[in-house]
Amino acid sequence: MSLLEVANVSKSYQAGNRFGRRHRVQAVAEASFSINDGDCLGLVGESGSGKSTLGRLVVGLERPDGGRVDFRGVPVGRLRRDKKLQSGIQMVFQDSSQAVNPIFTARSIIAEPLKNFYGLSGRALEGRIAELLEAVGLPPSEGGKLPSQFSGGQLQRICVARALAADPKLIVLDEPLRSLDVSVQAQIINLLEDLRARLGVSYLLISHDLEAVYNLATGLAVMFAGRVVEAIDDISFFGQLKHPYSKALMAAADFCLADSPCPEAEAGFAPGGCAYSTRCPVASKDCLASVPETTVLSPGHRLACFHCG
Repeated sequence: MSLLEVANVSKSYQAGNRFGRRHRVQAVAEASFSINDGDCLGLVGESGSGKSTLGRLVVGLERPDGGRVDFRGVPVGRLRRDKKLQSGIQMVFQDSSQAVNPIFTARSIIAEPLKNFYGLSGRALEGRIAELLEAVGLPPSEGGKLPSQFSGGQLQRICVARALAADPKLIVLDEPLRSLDVSVQAQIINLLEDLRARLGVSYLLISHDLEAVYNLATGLAVMFAGRVVEAIDDISFFGQLKHPYSKALMAAADFCLADSPCPEAEAGFAPGGCAYSTRCPVASKDCLASVPETTVLSPGHRLACFHCG
């Protein structure tokens, strides 16, 4: 059994404009993937592709319109009714300064889940806080500082420590490097990899940074317009990505490992059929008429494309 199983999950929202016209916006459409114990799945795609919405569905902050999200065989919707299950999935948000209470010290931020899930107090609480600060590379003496007294990288470490306080089996990392300097990003990636190796925790790494994902993830899922258009279970097959959008992402990031040159990314949106058809260099009438089904290209490699199988 997979640690996390996401099967045909969809989510849409009611939207409107200043003239009062209402319509539905499809944020996630029939997305499927799984994560095993100790693995890190990288979820990549441009802004607006549905990555963060899918992350919120995984932790139970949003409810899907269809499909299912199971954590160790249990629907995620039950997590809020069971503290033991709820502690199993935690989230680290992209903006660490907005993810913490500005008047709480680092010690108080980390103490909250320890009290909530385990009822710790006194010396046991202080000892565990010190352990968690050390685990993320901060001295326990820093625990009395406020969020404003930390750098962005240090505050993100505190957010990681807070997530670890619940002793989770899975952490959803929503753009954890986005607001950090390049040198600090490398430090956080090394920290996350070290924690995964030492603690056996699994990650869903949501990011637009392909290089960071390549260095941390064990597998990859590529999203476009709410759909997973390509997925590989083994990151070593990164250079064998086939979908035109996957290649366009690598070209835009100047990070192409594929055997053939990556096409340039283009602007535009599809009126129907495959959402990527108006930007795809190999699109045909079939692409405009219907959405391609996901097929198994090879063991551990799934693809939704009419022409690049």
